[in-house]
Amino acid sequence: MENVIWASNKYVVVGDNGTILTSLNGVNWENEYSGISTRLDKSIWADNRFIIVGLHGTILTSLDSVNWIKQSSGTSNELRSVAWGDHKFVAVGDNGSILTSTDGISWISRKSHTTSWLNDVIWNKKYFLTIGGNGTILYSPNGINLNHCNSGNYYDLLSIVWSGKRYVIVGGNGTILTSNNGLNWESIPSGTQQYLFALTWTGKIFITAGDYGTIYTSTNGYNWVRRSSPVLRGFQSVAFNGHQCILVGTCGTILRSP
Repeated sequence: MENVIWASNKYVVVGDNGTILTSLNGVNWENEYSGISTRLDKSIWADNRFIIVGLHGTILTSLDSVNWIKQSSGTSNELRSVAWGDHKFVAVGDNGSILTSTDGISWISRKSHTTSWLNDVIWNKKYFLTIGGNGTILYSPNGINLNHCNSGNYYDLLSIVWSGKRYVIVGGNGTILTSNNGLNWESIPSGTQQYLFALTWTGKIFITAGDYGTIYTSTNGYNWVRRSSPVLRGFQSVAFNGHQCILVGTCGTILRSP
């Protein structure tokens, strides 16, 4: 499993072989028909629709998470993340791929001026922040004109989240970066060298997770506490619905707390 979100009063999980699962409670899961067999990397709910991106430039859209339509992205590069802001969707992926769309159907390729793979993108109500391989951080007010930001880090950056006051990035070799403005970044000791893939803000704490059952939490993005895991599999994504946390990962792993 590659990604989980809580949106439109349900969990949506995506992964290998075109897998799409939905659940209202995190316990009982429905297998939805995607119509494709390629890996799906990331999903969001925005502008009253679901968008999923994945391998070979895959883009799927749905109004209900049940009926999915494949859209033309115009690229064969893997698309690893997608965000909504400034009245547009922005999708990012391999070889510096950046696409924008106002409706999720028609997509336009943009120049990122990097060949690094781009793994995640968020909107902070002022600009888009994109992260990726070899410490890459890009920022843009519109998803079109992009600027490089110095991360001070050369490990792969895998996931980014904004709490409304603080930004946190996690990545390879236990990398944790934090910033109060998204432009100036500070490296924080994590206590692990495992890759950290999953990251979320619950409204009270940051949660990150990664390889070999690694789970950490933090109330402020600076001080991190190791948490126990019942499995030693790799975690790829985490979502919180206000009451319950769901972690997904390798070998079809779905972990629920509480």
